[in-house]
Parts: sequence; structure tokens; C-alpha cells
Amino acid sequence: MLKGEKKRGAVAVYFAENETMRELNRRFRKIDRATDVLSFEMEEAGDLGEIVINREDASDAKRLVVHGVLHLLKYDHQNKKDREIMRKKEEHYLV
Repeated sequence: MLKGEKKRGAVAVYFAENETMRELNRRFRKIDRATDVLSFEMEEAGDLGEIVINREDASDAKRLVVHGVLHLLKYDHQNKKDREIMRKKEEHYLV
């Protein structure tokens, strides 16, 4: 996936309990509810960042990792156009 985006770097993936996801979401996004996946960019050379996946959604881990990596690569889904671009990227990498 990174090769397809012409990027290099390490990505760490962690799994966390629902309450931990809620705490992380509240702390970093100011949203007081659990979420399925969070991405955290890293400043260190060679590292793209970290992805934290909610254990309750672990059966969908492949999609969530792709989604998280896309966020680390600066893709977002805040508006309709960006959502469509990101959805197409997800579909491409999940084939």
C-alpha cells in the first residue's frame, strides 16, 4: 500500500479496549465516544505513525488498517469530495 502511494515508513498497529478508544478519542479529538480506529502521525524520521483499532471492531481490522494508513498519508473524509476519494482508495487497496 505504501509503495502504491510512493511513501516509506514504519506504521505501528495496536488494539485497544472500547473504553481506551473513548479516552483517546476524547483526549485527542474532543469527541466523548469510542471509535473504531484512530491514527496518530509521528514526527520521527522513518515513522509514518501509529494506528489504534478498537478490539470490538477487530474482525474488520484489514479495512481499519487501510483506513488508518490513509489518514497517516494525509487523506481525510471531512467533506463529500474527500470522502469519495478516500473510499475509492480504500476499495483499491482492499481488493
